[in-house]
Amino acid sequence: MTQSQSSQSTGQLVSYRPQQQHAGMFLSGFDWRLYGTGTFCQMSRDDHEAEIYLNRFVRQLGDSLHFHQKEIAYYGALEDRTPGLGGRPVRKHWHLLLACPDNPYLLSSSKQLWQASNGWLKIQP
Repeated sequence: MTQSQSSQSTGQLVSYRPQQQHAGMFLSGFDWRLYGTGTFCQMSRDDHEAEIYLNRFVRQLGDSLHFHQKEIAYYGALEDRTPGLGGRPVRKHWHLLLACPDNPYLLSSSKQLWQASNGWLKIQP
């Protein structure tokens, strides 16, 4: 019995989203060392400025831990919810995945660097 036949017999609809599937496969190929949510204490003017802050943070983190640029990979998704979209407004923030060499100071350095220049960082290894 195939997946679609099994789903049909149980009454569940299965949809295949190629873009999400490919993105998930791509992201699963990295050894993520850090997952974080970085919020800005000052609202960035636009998405481009927020991207500049994220790039600066990753560059400074690599420099402080003596990583070569080629040793760091990251994926960020910028999120905000402005009034008028339903619910309360949410301050612009990044959801961040970071892959790099193992370092015992990664978590503390990440938090310290983000907070020194951007705002608040919630991180998990």
